[in-house]
Amino acid sequence: VKISNETENTLSWDLEGHPDSSDAFRVEPTTGKLQPGQGSQLQVTFIPTEIRSYAARYTMFLDGNKESKYMDISAKGFGANPASYSIVRRLSCPPSPSTHYVLA
Repeated sequence: VKISNETENTLSWDLEGHPDSSDAFRVEPTTGKLQPGQGSQLQVTFIPTEIRSYAARYTMFLDGNKESKYMDISAKGFGANPASYSIVRRLSCPPSPSTHYVLA
């Protein structure tokens, strides 16, 4: 997942996993700072341990404001016949705080 700062100010961001999220997913990094026009890549890793469905949800917060979420990022996967593939999506920060992204 690629995130980018399309504002004219430096932007700090944090990702927090929800308690009900599967630990079969890992996202790195979970915090960062972007200068205006700068982008960064989030690595989403899926490591299932059983043959079943998995789901995880992460909330992104901007500039340390934990009172107001910017957006949710969801990940879903099925643990069967391990394979490796990559999904790249573009995420621009802000202007659309109501967007909900799903990685599948």
